[in-house]
Amino acid sequence: MARTWTDMLALEQALRDYSGYVRQEAILRCAELRLSNSLVMIATRLNDWVPQVRHAARKAILELLPEASRDEQLTTLHLVCELRNAGRTNHDVWIAEFEKHLLSVVGEQALWEGLASGSRKQARACFELLRKLPDIPLARLLTLCVASRDDIMLALRGAEMACRLDAEDSIAVLKSAMDSHFGAVRRVALQKLLQGHDGLLLAPNYLLDQHATVRNLAIACLRGTGFDLSGFYRGVLLDEEVRPASRRTALLSLAVLDSKEDLPLVKGLAHSEFVSIRTAAYAAWLRLAAGEKDALVLQAFADSAVSVRKFARMVMERHGAYIAFSDIYRLFGKSTDTLDLMFITRAHKWNWLEAIAAVARGLPPDSPLRERLAGELRSWIYDAKWARHRPMGSQAQDLAGAATLAALESLIAADSDQITLLRAQIEAMAKT
Repeated sequence: MARTWTDMLALEQALRDYSGYVRQEAILRCAELRLSNSLVMIATRLNDWVPQVRHAARKAILELLPEASRDEQLTTLHLVCELRNAGRTNHDVWIAEFEKHLLSVVGEQALWEGLASGSRKQARACFELLRKLPDIPLARLLTLCVASRDDIMLALRGAEMACRLDAEDSIAVLKSAMDSHFGAVRRVALQKLLQGHDGLLLAPNYLLDQHATVRNLAIACLRGTGFDLSGFYRGVLLDEEVRPASRRTALLSLAVLDSKEDLPLVKGLAHSEFVSIRTAAYAAWLRLAAGEKDALVLQAFADSAVSVRKFARMVMERHGAYIAFSDIYRLFGKSTDTLDLMFITRAHKWNWLEAIAAVARGLPPDSPLRERLAGELRSWIYDAKWARHRPMGSQAQDLAGAATLAALESLIAADSDQITLLRAQIEAMAKT
């Protein structure tokens, strides 16, 4: 049967066959036909549970490796590296043999190129092999690692290893790491650099880093040295030529410093033309004056930006800020925003129904809000029988009014049972 396998699809299926004999024959057929493009497929059988299949895969890989493409060679290197974590058998001796053979085939330069421009898995495999080579320029190797823009694990490992180099090489690599795309890499690098003799001179350069942990390292280094941290961030905020991202960072940092004397400045920036600055201003305001959360939420809900209004809702849900439904209705009227915030009224039976009625009155028959509002009313009817709240102020009179009842009943006009339950609740309310 193996002699009839001539196309890659048939061989690929055979390599996944339940029978170990079929898998072994498929590997031998690939080697016989010198199918170098089957190298990666064969490498997936290196940890096969059948010893004969493993041995056939090892032999075929060594034979086909020189004829394979560079991409297949480096992908196979990655698959071979994974064998170190395989539990079926010990592959160490053969891995060493493969790595020696690979180096003789592709050369060391190919590994450097794979580290710099290969896929994540290829780059990691090239790194592992390069670092084992004698007389490898380790500083150059780690500099390439920390320069990665798509593999945080490789970049982070490079920074961590650089911390253990001799001082001169370590500083060179770590300064390169401070240009990393990843905040975690910059944090590792800066933590080590700040321990040097010029740490105090270096720290101010990272007070506006976008990553909070990096900024906090710089702030911690400068605390108690006489450096005016609040003054630095205040200057950034007052300079309108500074880009919005840096001013946003300055706002958040003032909050971290608990600079309450700058609260008026922070509140003023809640009216900035830039959404990111306004959002950061509200976050800083909350941290500097948590007791003003109700006023903060009311102002934030009036903002035109969705992200600011989302922040206001978060303050309500997580920090217990209060805003009256009447204020919400005044801000948003009959809108999905109003329905999104109706949850604040559900704690009180009649406040909830009053909110539903406010939106229902005068709502056009074809309004897209009707279906959702009807769902809100059905939920109220179900929950109302368990609640024991009394109406407050003029609620009883307002909710029992003919216009209000008609508006509410129109939401559930097709459900007579629900209308009966609604009327029963209203009648019971009138008797309290």
